[in-house]
Amino acid sequence: MGLFRRAERVAQPHPAAAGPFRFEVDDVFVITFRGPVFTGRVASGSIAQGAAVVLEREGGNLSGVVKEINVRRRKRDMTTAGDEAGLMIDGIGVDDLPLRPTGDGHVIDSAALRGAVIRAV
Repeated sequence: MGLFRRAERVAQPHPAAAGPFRFEVDDVFVITFRGPVFTGRVASGSIAQGAAVVLEREGGNLSGVVKEINVRRRKRDMTTAGDEAGLMIDGIGVDDLPLRPTGDGHVIDSAALRGAVIRAV
């Protein structure tokens, strides 16, 4: 019964973890020589590396395979509902995404992708 004793926590599953995988895109950035990273929140379900996914957006759907998952700046094998995550998707490149002209060329138009949804196939 110490003053600094940690309280025991029982992990509770997120209520939406059992549904189909749904990831809401908040931002997109590019890692040079690796490709785009979609950041956002897992709204429901879970997904693992190697799973087939579809990016649903206004300009049409793009399909690919989850290449890498990052949660709290650490690589993970999977992510579940409630996680803030970053997804690298093999099969979706910079040229597939909407671009915005700048003085030096073009950059990904993150605003056009905000709210897009990534679903498991």
